[in-house]
Amino acid sequence: MKIAEETGDGDLKEQAKVNFGMANASMKWTNHVSNILNNLNTSGNPDGNNTLMEEDEEEAALDDEPAEGVKFP
Repeated sequence: MKIAEETGDGDLKEQAKVNFGMANASMKWTNHVSNILNNLNTSGNPDGNNTLMEEDEEEAALDDEPAEGVKFP
């Protein structure tokens, strides 16, 4: 953008502004998505590791189901 200002090239300056804005928006979006994923991975997990609670719930549900062909009184 500095070169465009020095040379008086309005089109180049406008394109530099657009490129800067797109790069800035991309960095902010990446940071936003990373924060969301990090919060999902760590929320409500008492042991502090980065596994999703949903995986633990699925494993527990599988453990509670009786084996096929087994009947309880």
